[in-house]
Amino acid sequence: MKMYRAVPKAAALAASKTYTASASRRTPSNVPYLVDNVWEFLRPGHAPSRRHAVYASPSPELALQNASAVGADPDLYVVCEIVAESADLLIAHLPVTDARLHEDVGRILRYVAQAQGPHFASLPLEQKAVTSTEELVTYLNRSVHGQGLRKELRDLSTFWKDAKYSQQSHNGELFFEVKAGGSYQLKPL
Repeated sequence: MKMYRAVPKAAALAASKTYTASASRRTPSNVPYLVDNVWEFLRPGHAPSRRHAVYASPSPELALQNASAVGADPDLYVVCEIVAESADLLIAHLPVTDARLHEDVGRILRYVAQAQGPHFASLPLEQKAVTSTEELVTYLNRSVHGQGLRKELRDLSTFWKDAKYSQQSHNGELFFEVKAGGSYQLKPL
C-alpha cells in the first residue's frame, strides 16, 4: 500500500530531495505535551518514535485533510506520495484518522487531573514540555507518587496496543521513523 503526505506548496519541493532520519525532537502540535510524553515513555522498542516521526496517510484525501486540519487553506498544500524502501522505515498505523482523536488523549488527561494533578502541577515548566524518555523515567522513579503514576499510566494507555506496525487497509493515521542509513523521497501528485 502507498503512503501520502501533504506539505506546504511554499516549501520548495524538489522531486530529487532525499530525506533521512531526523536527529531533533519535534514538539507535538495536535496532542497535549503530557499525553505525548506518556506515549513516548510507554513506546515499545520496535515502534517508531513520535518525536522523530514523519506523519502520513493511506490516501491523498486524508493527507490533505490532516494537513489542513488546523484551519489552513488546503489550497496551500500539495499532496505527495512517499517513496521509500519499507526496510528503511519503522511504521505505525493507528485505528483513528489523527492521533488527537485517540481515546488516550482524554483518558490520560482526566486521570492526571483527577489522581495526580497536584504532583504534575508542581513540576517546573521545562519538565512539562517535551521531555526525553529518560527525563520522564527519572521523574516517575523519583517519588512514590511517580511510581504509582507509572503503573497506572501503563494500565490506562492503549495507544501502542492499538497501533499496528505495518500499513493496514483502513484510513487511520500513519507515522514512521526513518531508520539509520534509510531515506525517503516525496513525489508530488
